[in-house]
Amino acid sequence: MLHHAKIEFLPRVQDIFKKMSFSCAWKVLIVVSVLLNFHMHSKLQKTRTETGQDNLRIHKGKLPNSLMSDESILTIWQAKHFSSERPDLSTINIHIVISHCAKDLAWMTNITNYYDISSIHIVSKCGEPILNAPAGSSKEILSNVGRNDHSYLHYITTVLDSKISETKSKEEDSIVFFLKDSNAIHNDLLYRNSYDEMIAMAASDGGFGCGTLVDQMYSAYHKTFHLRRFGMKKYQGERYVKVDEDETEFKSGFLNLNSMLVSVGTKLPPVLSQVCLGGDFAASVSNIRKVDKTVWNNLENILTRGDSIEEGHMMERMWGGLLSKPLTAFQMKILTDYSDNVFISCCLNGALTKKKVEKKQ
Repeated sequence: MLHHAKIEFLPRVQDIFKKMSFSCAWKVLIVVSVLLNFHMHSKLQKTRTETGQDNLRIHKGKLPNSLMSDESILTIWQAKHFSSERPDLSTINIHIVISHCAKDLAWMTNITNYYDISSIHIVSKCGEPILNAPAGSSKEILSNVGRNDHSYLHYITTVLDSKISETKSKEEDSIVFFLKDSNAIHNDLLYRNSYDEMIAMAASDGGFGCGTLVDQMYSAYHKTFHLRRFGMKKYQGERYVKVDEDETEFKSGFLNLNSMLVSVGTKLPPVLSQVCLGGDFAASVSNIRKVDKTVWNNLENILTRGDSIEEGHMMERMWGGLLSKPLTAFQMKILTDYSDNVFISCCLNGALTKKKVEKKQ
């Protein structure tokens, strides 16, 4: 548009110049040149600001984090920076998928008694009765493979479209709760996030809310370089349920998490990636749609190999990176300046760490 404007403008300028003295015409030309340069600079400045490049350029050294409260930094550190005021729930369609094995679902009243739920779908895998299923839930029985991660992938590829259609939900106003039947947390580093917070974060422009928060010593963001190298030779945790002995090898055929990503045709954010541990999270349907459906299908197929498999632990560490909004350059600078180390051992590969969180007055 600017180029065409210059072409149309030049003939008029030439006519004016013919009626002016040389010195006067020269002054006008200088003024026009300055105005055009100012316009182009303003346009470039706007682009840099929107992408975070300008903030990064200004703060080439250490950011003045001393000017920010720990509370403000920690909202980014814990991936809670997209939540603000509690959204108007009357405008949000909340869909729920539950991966069920053997646990009683009576705890679901903590959600159904307080929120207007559009749909609930239960994927049951272990042959156990579904006790206290929420009223109106649809139920499906699948083979006991891939645990909760496979259940979620199956829901995305096979069930979600029908739920959106049946409830006449607007995709841009819809979120999905991905929940395990067990409401307990089996890791001392994790503690439960509130359902209000999960909804607020999933309904925000970030489009993702993790069901757990990590001890403040560790950030929810991991250096992607190290995260891509994640792998496990074996897993010694308790089995999800006592079933016939699964003879499937735990170790996958993938070298590491990155090779699994490459095999399905996707990747994580290049510098820092959010990791959501624990298996419970909420995501906007819009963010789910941003990932090619072929990728979801490929991941679902991979997790059909067995029950307790390495691929499930890899998938657990992918959800946040695939479904959350990537950080801006400025936010990444804040986190890297705030952290004092990077945890590179299993199973928090690449997590930014902070030895002590000091409260600023």
